[in-house]
Formats: sequence, C-alpha cells, structure tokens
Amino acid sequence: MSSQRTSILGEDDPKHALRNQGLALMMKGALYGVAVFVGALAFVYIIIGIGTLLPEDSKTAPDPTPTSSQVLPLQSPETDTA
Repeated sequence: MSSQRTSILGEDDPKHALRNQGLALMMKGALYGVAVFVGALAFVYIIIGIGTLLPEDSKTAPDPTPTSSQVLPLQSPETDTA
C-alpha cells in the first residue's frame, strides 16, 4: 500500500517529486507546441499539394474579381455632384 506522503509519480522525496512533476508538465507543454507546429506545417503543405494538382491555366488566368483590384481615380471637389 502506498503511504500518504507518496506523490502522483511515486516519489517519497518532495524535492524529487516537485522536480519530476514540473518536468512532466513542461514536456507535456512542449508536446502540445510540437503538435501545433507540425499541424500548421501539414496544413501549408496540403494547400501547396492541392495547388500543384490544379491545371496550369488556372494559375495564369486573370483575377476572377477584377473590381477588387481596381483603384478608382480620385475625384476633385468641383466635379463631385453628390
């Protein structure tokens, strides 16, 4: 049977228990960070892969929304009728 002073990881010494629990939590956080980083890289490479599967004409075609890239000329105050 375990004693009352035994930690979660099974150490009897509080210094070792604190050190090992801190290390375990840091490793868990590092694992989460690696998972997010690898997930972001996988997302980017999937988008690149889909882009390589598209036909060449789609890459050289003009913008499908031409009004979004147009800049309207500035109106002078004397020609403004509104």
